[in-house]
Amino acid sequence: MFRSINVGNDTDIYTYLYESINNNTSLSAFLDTSRFEIGYILLNRVIGFVFNDKQFLFIVTGGFTAFAFGRFFYHYSLCPWMSVYMFLTLQFFDLSLSGVRQIVAISILTFAFDKLVNRKTIPFFIIVLLASLIHWSSILFLIMLPFSVEKKSRKFYFVSGVIAIIVFAIFPYLYNLISIVFPQYMHYFTQSGNSYSNTAKLANILMFLMYFILFIIINLIDIKESNITFDDKNDERLVIKYYRRTMDINKIAVWFSIIMLLMSMQGTILNRFKYVFSFPLLVAYPNAIVMHSNNENKSIITLISLAVFFTYILVIYTFRPEWQSSYPYIPFWS
Repeated sequence: MFRSINVGNDTDIYTYLYESINNNTSLSAFLDTSRFEIGYILLNRVIGFVFNDKQFLFIVTGGFTAFAFGRFFYHYSLCPWMSVYMFLTLQFFDLSLSGVRQIVAISILTFAFDKLVNRKTIPFFIIVLLASLIHWSSILFLIMLPFSVEKKSRKFYFVSGVIAIIVFAIFPYLYNLISIVFPQYMHYFTQSGNSYSNTAKLANILMFLMYFILFIIINLIDIKESNITFDDKNDERLVIKYYRRTMDINKIAVWFSIIMLLMSMQGTILNRFKYVFSFPLLVAYPNAIVMHSNNENKSIITLISLAVFFTYILVIYTFRPEWQSSYPYIPFWS
């Protein structure tokens, strides 16, 4: 909320865009020429109408992100502190400092998750469409609807995995299709784009392996502790009321995020798509550990997980700080 323009790779761009939108007398003319989503442009206009200072763009969006994820952790995490820890170490916090449009869209998707759990199709569609007006990639979350109706078997994961590998193999031949549908993003798939590099690809491989291992741990624990019951029937959190359903949805979402990470090895910008599906990982993994019946193993898994997450983010901040430019953190008044 109070970061300097020098914190986050795209903060200066969002500041310039904010000033351009609010200094332009013709909003319709700006919409006709801008590549940014109409919802995000209107959000900037509304914030600019109420507040004069550009810092309020980050105050409003940062405050909403904190509220949305805090609410999501409260309702769906059995271990909120670990969910927050993963938010910080798995780069969601970095995204909130750099990718304003996408983190706001994902924050909106946390509300769509409620409708998915409660099987309210129309409200789910409306909320996802609203999120897509802030960042178009959010529309991919609609894929969750048909796949969340019932628990998926191992056959589903095997078949979808094979399909993903095939798409990955033929991905270079899909460039022409991408250039037609999304021409404004083609520079991300070329050597001139900052998001395409061998070092970034290595990071995607490591992230892919980490997500895949976490997915396996979640499934192994969940299969072992399949008969889960809660004594506190008065608990208003949705994870208590719909634990089985939320866990099944979480696993499908994490699986799709793994597929997106696989695809990102063909173009690093696709790494951003994983955030559309990976936010349920922030509650699924802590919940799996909490539900593990063996307290000794639970403690060991927790300590190892904390160490791995911390090492992961520490390595990035130490050797590739330019990827996010989150630190050193400087407040706007400095």
